[in-house]
Amino acid sequence: MICKKASQTGKMTTPEKLDDHGRIAYQLVGKREANLEQPKISFTSPIGQALANHTVGDVFTVSAPNWDYQVKMIAVKRA
Repeated sequence: MICKKASQTGKMTTPEKLDDHGRIAYQLVGKREANLEQPKISFTSPIGQALANHTVGDVFTVSAPNWDYQVKMIAVKRA
């Protein structure tokens, strides 16, 4: 099922980095479930917090520890 907002854990999100147009689908999970190899990211991480607060089509800045970058939310789905 396709959703618009990634406001709940378990949602699959696909952001696109605007600088290189790279895309990767992330599942938003709790801290204990986070595993970048799967890729499952914690909703408390910088990208997890940013993704959880946006909807499909939004362009926003992610503040990472070493740099800030812009992404566009491409898709949000239920896992």
